[in-house]
Amino acid sequence: MLQDGVKKRFNRIDGTDRSAVAECGMFVPVQFLCVFMNEDRALTVKDVAKLLSVSTQQVTELIGLGQLKAFEIGNSSRVMASEVQAFIVRRQQEFARQHPALTPDPSRFSVSQLSVEYSNFALRNISFSFPLGKIVSFLGPSGSGKTRLLKAIAGLERQTSGIIYFGETRLDLLEPKDRKLGFVFEDYALFPHLNARGNIEFPMKIGKHEKNVVRTEAAKRAQELQIQEPYLGITPNALPEGIKQLVAIARSKNHNCELFLMDEPMSRLDAKQHIQLRLFLQKMLRDMEKTTIIAFNDPSDAMAISDHIGVIADGQLLQFGETWEIYHQPQTLLVMELTSRLGVNTLPVEIRNGVAHPYQIPAQRDDGSYLMAFRPEEIALAPNGIPADIVSAQTLTANERLVSAEIGKKAFAQLVIPASAERTISFLPSAPKFFMKP
Repeated sequence: MLQDGVKKRFNRIDGTDRSAVAECGMFVPVQFLCVFMNEDRALTVKDVAKLLSVSTQQVTELIGLGQLKAFEIGNSSRVMASEVQAFIVRRQQEFARQHPALTPDPSRFSVSQLSVEYSNFALRNISFSFPLGKIVSFLGPSGSGKTRLLKAIAGLERQTSGIIYFGETRLDLLEPKDRKLGFVFEDYALFPHLNARGNIEFPMKIGKHEKNVVRTEAAKRAQELQIQEPYLGITPNALPEGIKQLVAIARSKNHNCELFLMDEPMSRLDAKQHIQLRLFLQKMLRDMEKTTIIAFNDPSDAMAISDHIGVIADGQLLQFGETWEIYHQPQTLLVMELTSRLGVNTLPVEIRNGVAHPYQIPAQRDDGSYLMAFRPEEIALAPNGIPADIVSAQTLTANERLVSAEIGKKAFAQLVIPASAERTISFLPSAPKFFMKP
């Protein structure tokens, strides 16, 4: 019932009904449209259950307890959409009273104890804070929860607990359309029937700007993003992947937005486009000076662009901090692995009296069994170092090779060494980390 009369007015994108409901280029799942578009419709118990992500029995119980007002049509109950909206607001306010917020800081973006529950996955107690105007990236493997986190911040996924502050504004109590943010989806979410120019203009048209203002602003955005004029008249299915991404960014790049969210903005680009867009994003985001949160798989992208980085795995935030801190002071081996471009080498060692044996490496740790971890690029050739025989090699640059080296016929390590190095070398890790053996 929720979708009756709505599909006719809103386009389908990649199998999902979405509609631009804000000037910032936001998109909202169709099940929320009846509320956000101020259509006070009579909903069935099944519809309400879908909206609230609960069972029909739980909805019936809420009606019986008087928490949802219903009326009868024939032999079935109906609930007005406005009543569902009011119920959601009451629940949010009740949660806010029971969980006093952290003191809002007008100069920071803060998330406290954010959780999002699903049948087979959950984001659990995510908390972090950073100064407004900074660029923040979240790193993690596919399925770790990065996209869910962005959607929860945007209001596109319903959080089960937690508080989100943009300065002194409590975002989690606002509708998605009122959060003043732009969202660039991984799949671009471009309207297939509109050309590139039409996609860029669409959010501004929804915002009811004058036609000449819309056209002028769209042309300005295209010029800023170096989208050439011939591409503006082409529909998305005929555009190169790199241009699709630029069009998606142009659509969401709005000066009235205070928060900019990007989900895997370079995941579909080839190597050359990837590097070009990374350089472009670095400049664009610095020039925008807007608070930006990006989900990345590639640590090189996050390190190059971000002021702060959060590392997520299995729905948990493992570590959050400034970029240099995350890279140089990882708290766990997994954090080190997820932030390393070429992977991490681990060698088992025994630490006794501040020395890691059998490699005689200084180690400021308590005595015990550890894994000595170091990145391939964090080594130096040394005559009295760890002996290793090169087994295979690949060229990285004109002066460097990435080699696979055998250490003592029992272990292997990936090392970045000078292209002129011999097949037998000795090396020392320049900044080894020591983690307790699992």
